[in-house]
Amino acid sequence: MIIDVSRTMSDAKAIQLIKGLSSYLLFRICENLRKGYPKGHFWNEGYFCDGVGSSDFARSYEYIRNQEEHHLFNY
Repeated sequence: MIIDVSRTMSDAKAIQLIKGLSSYLLFRICENLRKGYPKGHFWNEGYFCDGVGSSDFARSYEYIRNQEEHHLFNY
């Protein structure tokens, strides 16, 4: 995921918003999903965040766009 975050927002706050909103939406869309997470903790505690400069943006964007190809298993 590539996101554009204001320089005044910390990485931790950005991840908190992403995790919170996404789990809220998933629990609303898939009501039975909440049964598997009775304490409401859908995501784990950790996260990884890294900056992407303008020189690496195109390569990062292409990787994400084609990530299905990178993670296919050929049986």
